Amino acid sequence: MFTNTLTYLSSDAFSSIPSELVSDLQRMLSRNVSSRPTAMDFTGSPFFRTDTSLRALRFLDHMLERDNMQKLEFLKALSDMWKDFDSRALRYKVLPPLC
Repeated sequence: MFTNTLTYLSSDAFSSIPSELVSDLQRMLSRNVSSRPTAMDFTGSPFFRTDTSLRALRFLDHMLERDNMQKLEFLKALSDMWKDFDSRALRYKVLPPLC
């Protein structure tokens, strides 16, 4: 059984986390279980809604459901986004739906 408890996190603990995500992470670490966000609430955070790379990955997950005009617009925008993805994301998430 886990007996140690975390009672304090300094702001340094969040220094490498994007500022838009800090408040959501702090809520996730709340001692009170009922004040923690659900997974759906957390992924609905503004950080995840505004990140263009994540939006592109979500679009790719539902590529087959899109009409041809939506696909065309997305592919035009994707040509400017290649550099934003790391090699693993490109290989396993971006390229497969396009093949």
